[in-house]
Amino acid sequence: MLASARAIAAALAMASVSFAAVAQVVPPGAQIVPPSDQPGRERERFERLPAPLAQPGGPAISVPGIEAPPGAAETKLVIRQIRILGATVFTAAQLAEVYADLLGKTVTLQAVYDLAQRITAKYGGDGYVLSRAIVPVQELDPNGAV
Repeated sequence: MLASARAIAAALAMASVSFAAVAQVVPPGAQIVPPSDQPGRERERFERLPAPLAQPGGPAISVPGIEAPPGAAETKLVIRQIRILGATVFTAAQLAEVYADLLGKTVTLQAVYDLAQRITAKYGGDGYVLSRAIVPVQELDPNGAV
């Protein structure tokens, strides 16, 4: 009887060892993360990104109508009407508030370009940072009206 008890005990011991081995098996498709010799270093890699390297300057992009032409400070004209084309964000009345002080007055051509900058600033102030107002090339009326 003692021999059969030992045989049963030995069989149970062998079975328990095999169950412990099954518990250590990684299921297929599971991700195995290798241990690190310096815990926390992985996180530092993402917290402190390296400073970007300076990029060489590319070709300059010129946008027509942003800067006043030479002699704009001396060229005088009377503003009778201002037409803003392509405005989709603001109504005509909202944009008229920006240039109402210029209507009917004699101003310099530089003031017209300054107005374009004010309109650009209005768009930028409301979050439309890529919008630009430009003064297109146009013929000036000999009577001084635009």
